[in-house]
Amino acid sequence: PRDMARLGLLYLNGGEWNGRRVVPREWVETSTQPHASVPGGGEYGYLWWRSTFELDAGAVEAFSAIGWGGQWIMIFPELDMVVVFTGGNYAGEDPVEQIVARHLLPAVEELNH
Repeated sequence: PRDMARLGLLYLNGGEWNGRRVVPREWVETSTQPHASVPGGGEYGYLWWRSTFELDAGAVEAFSAIGWGGQWIMIFPELDMVVVFTGGNYAGEDPVEQIVARHLLPAVEELNH
């Protein structure tokens, strides 16, 4: 989980780690932008999913790396926040986005106001 958070932080910081360029900023920007629409909703970059969450204060954009069984790295640039989930729900619906939308983001929104 810590390495997942580090990868998220690297992307949150535009490819810099401790002030040192590790990944070209252009690649971070290009890879996280939508390049395909997915049937049923959603957008996909180069291995990054795009999401929009509606809050009382307005919409918040996120991009996420999603792995099998509930492994998520979610990056919220506007909130300067990285969220990591390491679930193991291989057979069920993935409630990660519901948890984030119903509990985490409202709590963050409340703290920021």
